[in-house]
Parts: sequence; C-alpha cells; structure tokens
Amino acid sequence: MDNGHVAKACESCRKSKTRCDGEAPCERCRRRNSDCSYRVKARNRQRIHRRVTNPASASPKTHSEARRHSPAGSPTPNHEASDVLDSQAPSHMQMRDDNVYQSVIATHGDESSSAEHSRLFYGPSSQFAFLQQIHRKVLSSDLQKQSSQSDVQDGGPGLDLFRQRSIFFGTPSRISPRSNHTSDSISSTVPLSQAKDFLNRYKTIYCGVFPLFTDTELDDLFRHLYDEESENVLTSHTKAIALAILANGGLAAGFTNLAEKLFVMANQEAIFSLDVVSLPAIQLLILLSEYQNNMGRPNSVYLHLGVACRKALAMGLHRESNATSTNPNNVSKRQATLWCLYFNENFQSLALGRESAIKMADISTPLPSSHTVLASLCKLAHIAEDGARVIYGLRHASLGKLYVAAEEIHVRIREFAAESGIGSPGFANRHKIPDGIASLIIHNVYYHTILLTFRPFLIAESALPSTQNNVSPQQVWLRQASRYAVNAAQDSIAYASYMFQKDDVCRSSRYNAFFLDASCVVLLFDILQHPSKHACNVEYIQMALLALSSMDQDEPVTTCSRSIEQTLRIVERTISGQRTDSAARDFFALTNHPLHWHPQQSHQAIQFPSLDPNLQNSADQLIQFRDLPGSVGEELPQVSEMPSGAESNGCFANPYSPYDIVATDLYNFFPVNNISPYDPVHFAHGEDINP
Repeated sequence: MDNGHVAKACESCRKSKTRCDGEAPCERCRRRNSDCSYRVKARNRQRIHRRVTNPASASPKTHSEARRHSPAGSPTPNHEASDVLDSQAPSHMQMRDDNVYQSVIATHGDESSSAEHSRLFYGPSSQFAFLQQIHRKVLSSDLQKQSSQSDVQDGGPGLDLFRQRSIFFGTPSRISPRSNHTSDSISSTVPLSQAKDFLNRYKTIYCGVFPLFTDTELDDLFRHLYDEESENVLTSHTKAIALAILANGGLAAGFTNLAEKLFVMANQEAIFSLDVVSLPAIQLLILLSEYQNNMGRPNSVYLHLGVACRKALAMGLHRESNATSTNPNNVSKRQATLWCLYFNENFQSLALGRESAIKMADISTPLPSSHTVLASLCKLAHIAEDGARVIYGLRHASLGKLYVAAEEIHVRIREFAAESGIGSPGFANRHKIPDGIASLIIHNVYYHTILLTFRPFLIAESALPSTQNNVSPQQVWLRQASRYAVNAAQDSIAYASYMFQKDDVCRSSRYNAFFLDASCVVLLFDILQHPSKHACNVEYIQMALLALSSMDQDEPVTTCSRSIEQTLRIVERTISGQRTDSAARDFFALTNHPLHWHPQQSHQAIQFPSLDPNLQNSADQLIQFRDLPGSVGEELPQVSEMPSGAESNGCFANPYSPYDIVATDLYNFFPVNNISPYDPVHFAHGEDINP
C-alpha cells in the first residue's frame, strides 16, 4: 500500500480506523468481498470546544453508541436528502429528547420462587413487540392518550390474548432434563433404519444451506455411532454432534418426542466439554440452536448462539491469519462454520430485537465462495445488520429522515436480489440459486428483511392524528413505505405457499411458521388501519393458514396457527365495531342536521347498510365484517378460555373496554409528528412479486 497521504478513505476503513489506499474498491474491501463506498459530501467537523458549547448538538452518548454499533461496509447516509427534509420541517416538529425506543418484557412463573420465575426482554424489531401494537389498537378507543415514557412495556396481557406466551418463553420440553440417558444405547433409542431416514432428512435440508459437514463426513460419523465394535471410539463431543444431527433430522421427519430425547442425550454428552474452545464445539452449538429454533424456543436459540460466538472469538475464527493450516479442507470448514454462525447470530438477534455478539466489522475472513447459498445468506444478513442499526438503533430527527435511511437499505436489498436471482428484481438471474428448500430459506429471509425495514412506517401511519390520516401528496412516501411492508408480507406468504405445494421437503422445516406468522401479523395490522383491505388481506392470511395446516401439526406450528386465528377473530370483531360506531354517528348527524334531513335519504349515511329496503335503517342492520366469507371464527372465546392468570387479574373481563392497558408502546419509538415534505426525486416504487 502506498505510504503517501490519501485524501479520502472509504466508509468501511474509516469506521474501522484502518488505513485505506483510496482505490475503488480499496484493497481491504476487495479482500473481504464487501461493499466499498466513499462519502459523497465532505464532513465539516466542528472543533471540540464548539461541539461542547453548542446546545443544538447531539448528545455524546448518541454519537458514541452510533459509532460503536456501526459495522464495516454500512451504507453512507444521504445527507443532502436529509438536509432537505430538515430544512422543510417546522421547528416545532423536531423530535423530543424523551422519545425512546420501546420494547416488550414479560414474566412467567411465581415471582416468590426464584427457581421457577422467568423474565425475558424482546426489542422493538421483534415479532412480539409489533404484535403488541394490535393489542393496543383493539383494546383502546383513544390511542393518543396511551403514550408512556417507559423504555420497556409489559407485554404479558398481549401474549395471553393472542396465545403467544409459549413461544415467547419457549415451548416446554417433553423430556425431563433431569433424566439420565447417557447409558442408553443409541440402537435401542433409534433403530438403524429409522436413523438412516433421519440422517437423509438432515442432508436434504441442511447440507446445502449450512455446510458444516460433507456427506462423506456424515456417513462416517453415522457408521461409527452405530458400530459398537469399531476401534474408533467416539469422544463425548463427537457423539453429541452425531446425536444433535439425528435430533434435527428426526424433528424434520415429524418424530418430535424421539427428537426431544435425542436432543437431551446430545446435551448430556456435551456437558463434559462445556469449556472446550474448538471447531466441533462451535458446530455443536449451531446444531443445538437450529433444533431449538424449529421447536419454537427463540430465547434458547439466542443463548446457544451467544456462547458459540464467544467461543469463535476466543478461537480467533473471525480473523484471517497467516498461521492457519495449509490444508484447504480445514480452511474451508473454518470459513463455513464462521459464516454459518454469523448469519444465524445476526438474523436471530434482529428477529428478537437484541444485540448481536459478532458483527461484520469484526470479521476479516473472506466469504466462502464455494458455498453460494451460505454466501448469499451472509450478504443479506449484512444488509439486515445495517438496517437494524439505521432503523432501530439510531435516533432520527424526523420521520422523513427515517424514510431516507430505509430507502437506502431498500436499494441495497434490491441490488442483492437482482444479483442473486431473488424475487422480482432477480427475475433475469432466477436460476442462480438452487431450487427447493434453499430457495425458500433465502426468500424468507429476503422478504422478512424488507418487512422489518418498513414495518415501522405502518405504526407511524397508524399513530397519526385522525386529522392527518389523509396524507398530503408531498407525504405520499409514507403510504409507499407502508405498502413496501404489506407487499413483502403478501409475497412471502405466496412464495411459501407455492414452495409447499411444489416440494414436500419445504414443509418439514418448522421455522417456516415464524415467517408466515410475522407476515400475517403485518396484514392484520394493516386491516385495523384500513378495514377496506380486509378481503384482500384475509385471502393471504387464509393462504398462510392453509400452508401451516400442511405442515406437521405439532409445536410451534399449531401455536402459530391458533395465534393467527385468534388474532384474526379479534381484528374482525374490532373493525366490525368501528364500522357500527362510525355508521351510527353518521346516521344521527344526518338526521339531526336541518339542511340534510330527508326521510328517504337517511340510509345513504350508513356504511354497509342492509340490502333489504323494507328494514328500518339503524346500526343494528349493518353488515358485519365477521360475517364475510373467509372469517376463521364467529365469536371470541369466553373469559374462562383465557390462559391462567388472565382471568384472575381481571384483564379480559371486557376486552374491548376503553381502559388504559399496559402494553408495548412503540408510538414514541418513531418521530410521528415530524413528517417533512419529501422530494419526489427520492421516491421509490414498490414491488409486486408473483412466484
């Protein structure tokens, strides 16, 4: 590298404080196979004493946090567009200092017993935090009066109402962890013929996506596991890996109880090497986390991956070293293990709204070019990592600024899709990725990344005062941002449904239920905001329920199905009541106004009136949304059917009474009142993806 002075360093080198050669791309970014971008607008730094004395400057805490969470290769913000938004925003529309990013927390068990009491936190990007918005919207008649200044809100009532508590805290184990299975023979637990089916199922689903082991290595491991007379005696750690592989395969094959026993046996074998820092130790934790992921235990997934990241950092797996082995197979295996860990850790952290333990800025090891599916997932996870920082990790002065940041992330997502052959942007290169389960996994992550990028704008649009619901043409970008999220949810459901019909293997991964559930919740929230879209969105929700019904009817699939059905019933009941109240108000206003009173025209003021002209016009004859075709159920469950604890606390005696409920408040998370007119030059059109 030239020792001369470089006028400008790329964003990746600047943020990692690494010397840059000023090329495009620079040597470091080219070696890491990452994006290399340069700041377009020069920064005018203030002197230290000016920054301290300037009362309008941002707090040092905000800047330090932003720098600490800024990964290498992150997008350069469009400062010029942001400056335009700021200049057009009135001074009273600046974001207040007490606005916070709000999350959800819940407790489980008896608080008097520390051993049985559990308390979990999920951040604003999590599914549980967004689900609380529906909880808040259906249980409140005056949303604007329910603001709270607390960073974290109690989400317990919402979890009970929408039947999500078991996933929030993790589905209970079917095998007691206290039972000792170390002396059990593997052949007596799983017959050889059945074990072969489990192994083949694992190969079909995981080997092409997460290449931790080759087919030959798996066959050898399987042979030694069942060959009791073999001279190659397996160590406890190697045996734990073999059991974890069979557990994942058994779960995918639908043998949940047997898979649970294999999972417990794998954990009991691994207990003898908890402090071991090695490649197999990291691979085992990835396998265990994948099992827990498909069993609906997100918190356990986060803990397993966190330990795996600590071991990877302790091993130096994230740093490229000249002292590495010259064996190319060992190098490839280390790379594959590291990037499998990176993808799972970052995507799971984003989905749970928690901080990830390893970021792209920490890694200098190149992407595994020989594993195209894994490389594509890691590139997408990198974009999602930047999106989490920009959308959920930084404070923006206005909602328009947030939209500019989201659009920059969206541009990168579309460029990735076009290059990788994903969705409508990648139609020309649609044959670049393998078909089947690999394609479904990439598309699920792709659509969910778009959904998380633009889902905040659904809340922002809903939180607008009623006088601002009719957004001006200059603010059409807010509706466009909401459409991005809704379109991504619909496309995700449509593609998953298509793949379920095309390939039976796609239905065996239970984690698909998470993506279907997340998409349905977005569509249900959209129905609450726009009841006229009920018929269209319910069509996709029914498609998702049909897809879930084609999967193994076991946890967590059944929980997701029940939750979607319950939420749909509540939403339909809510919008039906809104229609009735609105029509009644319009009717009485019309009949009491002297300029508009006419006995033959009073029916025109009622929305969805009865089609029978002989009936008297009243709110009782309105067509109710719950009677529309496609409704999952007619009535809400009685209070006695609610989970334990809900009835005793009196939370659901009248679930539609306008009292102040303790729920997640994400409305303060977004600068809703800071809408700035947006320049049409930066307007981007949505995408419709028809599989």
